[in-house]
Amino acid sequence: MTDAAKETCAQCSRELEADDRVAAGDRAFCRSCYRSLRAELEQVAEAQSANINYVNAAIGAVLGGLVIALALTLPLGLETHPRAS
Repeated sequence: MTDAAKETCAQCSRELEADDRVAAGDRAFCRSCYRSLRAELEQVAEAQSANINYVNAAIGAVLGGLVIALALTLPLGLETHPRAS
């Protein structure tokens, strides 16, 4: 490879060697940046799944379903009633 074609880390812009390169989608990272980004993503995913209030989630799902059912059936009910001419 020439110097112009050297690949750099998408996080820290350090030049990557073949044994220090981790490909992630369309980007490449050095191993240390990849480890820190992965740890950060794991923490975010864990925080999103902690302390979920399942009772409120179920109530919201039922109410959302009722609103959608009402929105879909209301126009049908209006069309069946004769209009005053």
